[in-house]
Amino acid sequence: MPPSAGEPVPVGTKTCRLIFLFTYGVVLAVAEQGRSAKAAGLLAETLARHPKFNQAWIRDYWVAPDPRFIAGRDRLIAVAAGLGLAP
Repeated sequence: MPPSAGEPVPVGTKTCRLIFLFTYGVVLAVAEQGRSAKAAGLLAETLARHPKFNQAWIRDYWVAPDPRFIAGRDRLIAVAAGLGLAP
């Protein structure tokens, strides 16, 4: 059963992974537009609800054999690190 509004989704669940995929995509898109303060605020809101989310989670979840995918993923992780996402 999905959590009710305002309730954190447990890290590691399928629902949690989908939420982070979309949330993280929005945060990075905003950062890429040069709106770093807004992106940092969005990331902070997400981390307030899901404090265990970190760079390692992204690295472990976004796995692929293609070196171009890995390079892109690592670039996105670097952007998130610059916004304050823990290793």
